[in-house]
Amino acid sequence: MKKLGLILLLIGSWASIYGQDCKFNVDKVDDFTNHRILETKSKLLGKRGLGLYYNTYVVAKKIDSLRAIIIGLNDGDIFTLREDSGVIFKFTNGETLNLTFRKTVIAEHTTINNITFWHATQFIPLTDSDFEKLTNNAVEKVRIQTTKSNEDFDVKEKDAKNLISILNCIK
Repeated sequence: MKKLGLILLLIGSWASIYGQDCKFNVDKVDDFTNHRILETKSKLLGKRGLGLYYNTYVVAKKIDSLRAIIIGLNDGDIFTLREDSGVIFKFTNGETLNLTFRKTVIAEHTTINNITFWHATQFIPLTDSDFEKLTNNAVEKVRIQTTKSNEDFDVKEKDAKNLISILNCIK
């Protein structure tokens, strides 16, 4: 009985250390293309102020073997995410990773309780090298380049770990 208890304890410990807590908004095979599609729930990357209307978030997405992120920005003013500008991740080791937007997206607005905020997202495919950098290094800052300005956000340690975690869900 003691051996069984010890084995169950070891299995539980191993699962909590090495197990993935992957929560998906989409986990399906497309009926028309037969592509396997995985899309995680969004995770906060950074915020300013209370963060209600000024924040950035990320979603990890995989379509068959293509890995990508969907980066989102919420702001109090209208902005555009222009093709050939992008997002820059700064890691705690001082290195940076520049990812380029592939199309131009004009922010759309939402009004809640008479407060208007603007939001836009970009789908960014990741090379194997990009994916390795993002999963093996902690992000400390992120800059999203908009037509309005560079939107810089500090990334908390917990949010940097969440980014790595959702990327590992699409490994």
